[in-house]
Amino acid sequence: MLIYAGQVSEMLRAIRCDRKVSDRRRAPRVGLRAKVDMVTSPERPETAQVWIRNISLSGVGLLHCRKLAVGDTIVIRFPTADRKLLSVGCEVIHCQSIPNQFFRIGARFFGEPFGPTGLAKPEPLAAAPAPAAIPEPSIVIPA
Repeated sequence: MLIYAGQVSEMLRAIRCDRKVSDRRRAPRVGLRAKVDMVTSPERPETAQVWIRNISLSGVGLLHCRKLAVGDTIVIRFPTADRKLLSVGCEVIHCQSIPNQFFRIGARFFGEPFGPTGLAKPEPLAAAPAPAAIPEPSIVIPA
C-alpha cells in the first residue's frame, strides 16, 4: 500500500483517545500497514524499503529485515501527492528481533513533521538509487 504524507498528516490530526495514567506515550498512535523508503547512516547512506506498523505525531513503528542500533539516525521518506518527498528524520529508540528474521523498530521523529501547522516542507523527487525491497512479512504482528 502506498500512503502519501498528506494522508498521514490528516489521519494523525484526527486521532482522539482517552489517555491512561499508565501510558507513557507522548501521542496516540494508529496502526498502519504501508511501505516507505528509509535511509540509514548519514555517513554511508543506504536506502531500503520498510513496513510501517504504526505511527503517531511523535514517532513511528517499523518492520525491517536488518537490525538497527538504538541511537541511530534514520530518515523516512513519505511521497507527497505532488510527486515530492517528505524526508522525516528520526532517532531509533528500540530494535527488537521477532520471528522470521525481522526486527521491530521504534523511532522518534525529530521535531513535528505532521504537527498542527501542517506538513514539513517536502523536497523535489530526485533520482535516487532504488531501495532494496523487503518481503511481505509472513507473520501476524499485533499493533
